[in-house]
Amino acid sequence: MSTYNGEKYIKEQLDSILSQKKVAVSLLIRDDGSTDNTLDILNEYASLYEGVFEIIQGNNVGWKRSFMKLIDYAAVNYSSANYFAFSDQDDIWMENKLSVAIECINKKYSCPRLYCSDLFYYKNETNFGLIKNFNLSPSYKNCLIKNLAAGCTIVFNRELLTLLANKNINIDIPHDYWAYMIATLCGEVFIDKAAYILYRQHDSNQIGSKRSFIEIWKRRIVNIKQSYKCHIRENAAKEILRLYGPLLNQDALDAVIKIANYRQSVLNRLSVISDNGYTFGKTSNNIWLKFHIIFGTL
Repeated sequence: MSTYNGEKYIKEQLDSILSQKKVAVSLLIRDDGSTDNTLDILNEYASLYEGVFEIIQGNNVGWKRSFMKLIDYAAVNYSSANYFAFSDQDDIWMENKLSVAIECINKKYSCPRLYCSDLFYYKNETNFGLIKNFNLSPSYKNCLIKNLAAGCTIVFNRELLTLLANKNINIDIPHDYWAYMIATLCGEVFIDKAAYILYRQHDSNQIGSKRSFIEIWKRRIVNIKQSYKCHIRENAAKEILRLYGPLLNQDALDAVIKIANYRQSVLNRLSVISDNGYTFGKTSNNIWLKFHIIFGTL
């Protein structure tokens, strides 16, 4: 868990994690420079649950880099753990959230595995039901376009942690999207259409579920300027080739190369546009995707 000024809701989240059934839980928490009472709350819980909490007091580097630091730290310092999960600081987990995920990815043969699920939309102490965000299945191509895995639902095995850790990634990318891409390209992803988390929405959310048409398009317009600078999907593809190229089978390799090189020529852009494997899953969203491809903002 990465925390930042989370005093308002963090006790509910910690209590829900500590109430998990059928699993032994350890909490590795990096505080990203909180200025409120978050650290005091964390230290209070650590004193009550001796040996369960490890708290790292860090400088403010932002939630993306903070989670990446946690991945690196866990790989070195939690050698006895078999499964790992990302957690937000403000949600509420159902008591079987972890046990359901582990049962799903606990198989005899070893490979990198990632589990994710749906969420309950939770606002103003009211559960508004499932978000229902799965109109696609994971594939080599669409994982490079759209992240299907909400970070707070992700549970993964040690094999995937080993692949993710200490790679000195040269791009600013959300930890959950990176983990999802690597798991899809190098291992297995399991999607559960049930939900085991009350996904809290409030004004301080770093990433939220934008449900209305107007909210979605406002967010897209705001991100246009950023897209011209960061090229997140293209640069992610290039990083995947640099770090994992030898591990990819030919189909995965071809899919990644196509995105890494799409801006090199008009023909390359047309090739991606005409390939239905690269998709957001909905016709209206794919119009927006084609816009990004044409103008080189993937």
